[in-house]
Amino acid sequence: MSVKAISLRTGLLLPAAIADFDTYIDELPRCSKCFGELCLAKGEKMPPYWRHFPGVGNECPDKSEISGVIYHKPKTLDRKQTLALFKKRFLEILDIAINGTLTIDGPFASRQLSEQVKGSSVQCSNGIAHFNDCLLEIDRFRKNLDCILVVASSCAKNLYSNDSINSWEVPEAEKIQMLEITIAYKQTHERCVDEACKYIFSNGRQDLLKELVAFAWLEYNSKLKNTYNQLKVCEFPVWLLTATTSILAAVPWYRIMTALLEEKEPLVQPLSIFALPNNLDIIFEVFLPTKKLHTKPQGFMPKKSK
Repeated sequence: MSVKAISLRTGLLLPAAIADFDTYIDELPRCSKCFGELCLAKGEKMPPYWRHFPGVGNECPDKSEISGVIYHKPKTLDRKQTLALFKKRFLEILDIAINGTLTIDGPFASRQLSEQVKGSSVQCSNGIAHFNDCLLEIDRFRKNLDCILVVASSCAKNLYSNDSINSWEVPEAEKIQMLEITIAYKQTHERCVDEACKYIFSNGRQDLLKELVAFAWLEYNSKLKNTYNQLKVCEFPVWLLTATTSILAAVPWYRIMTALLEEKEPLVQPLSIFALPNNLDIIFEVFLPTKKLHTKPQGFMPKKSK
C-alpha cells in the first residue's frame, strides 16, 4: 500500500510526483496515518514515492512493503535524508520561534533544555513535583490525542482576534482583501498546529516532547510560578501538557518554514509567554477524573404499615 505524506508546513497532502529531495527538509513530510517521518525514495523502475525511515512506522497500516526495489544509495546518502536531520530541523524551528531568528546551536536543537532541568523539582500547593515523574505522566496523557488537539485548536484561534481586524485604519476594500488573506493564513496556521501536535505526541517522539516540556518547566519557574502556585502535584503534569500544547500552537510554522524554503532569514516575534486557554478545569476533568466514592447498597426497605 502506498504511503501518503502530509507537509508540516501547510498541513496538506504532499504528492511524491511533485517532490524532490529538497522537499524532504523544506516540507518535513510525515505519514498521514502514523505521523512518522518519511523520506523520498526512487527505484530503478519506479517513479518517486514516500517511504518510512527504517524502524519508523512498524505498526503503520500504510507501511510500505515494496520489495525488489534497488535504491540509489549514493543519491540518498549525498542528500543526507536521515531521521536525525529531520528531528534537528523540527527543533530548529522551535528555536527560531523562541528567539525570533535562527541561532547557532539553539537550546532546542542542541538538546540543552532537558539537561538543565534533569532531576529538578518544583514546590506545589500540596507537595513537590519532580521533572522525571511529570514526564512519565505526560507520556501517559499524550495518548488522549483528541483532547490535546482541542486544546491546540483553542490556543491557535486565540491568536486571531476580531477586535484587531476591526481596528485596521484602511479603506473598506483593502480591509476586505486583508481579511481574506488573514482568514486564509489562519486556516493554514490551524492545519500546521494540528499536524505538529499529531507529530510531537505520537509514538517515538518522546525525546522531542521532553525538550518542549523542559521549556515549559523553565518558563514556569522564571515567569509563571506566582500565577499558578495553587496547582497540586497531580495537576502540575496536566498544566505542563497544556503549556506544551500552547507552545506548539503559538509557533508560526508556515512563516518560518516558508522563509527557510526561500532561503531567507526567518524573523518572527520572539515567543516568551504563551497564552493558556481558560478551560483548564475542563482539561483537568479529562485527564484527572474524579474517583467516585463507593457507597454501600441500601437494598429495599419494607413499606411501613399505616
